[in-house]
Amino acid sequence: MNYTGVYGIKILLMIYGKEVIYLTILFFSLSSCASIPRRQVSLRDSVVLRAERLIGVQYRFGGSDISGFDCSGFVYYVFSKEGILLPRSTEELIKTGKRIPLKRAEKGDLIFFKIEKEGLHVGIYTGKGTFVHASSTGVKREVLDRFWKKRIIKIKRVI
Repeated sequence: MNYTGVYGIKILLMIYGKEVIYLTILFFSLSSCASIPRRQVSLRDSVVLRAERLIGVQYRFGGSDISGFDCSGFVYYVFSKEGILLPRSTEELIKTGKRIPLKRAEKGDLIFFKIEKEGLHVGIYTGKGTFVHASSTGVKREVLDRFWKKRIIKIKRVI
């Protein structure tokens, strides 16, 4: 600590007492420490966290922003916010990445479904048998139950 710092502490001590000085020293020593380690989040976890923060956003046909999403717009938005540019349409998305089996799916993989009347549908796998997608009722998390499992047509790894 330089002379000015010591002199400032002596003045504060005379005015406020020891407790304030100790708190002031503690604050400045902690706030000036730029090397406090931060927990690193993987890209896969970051994609899933971003997708989950959007749960509850409404459905909007053709939507690709927080005012409303369709399924491919949701995927496009989440990945673009992580610096990964993917095609905007489900038909183009299904052509990207590497195909993998469900048992090897990891967080952040794309999961594609064939829905009778709607056609292709896409969501983001979140691990432990769940995925997040923009359904007709808005963005939500689903369990890969019997309904969804029998409609899976592909799982693609894009990260």
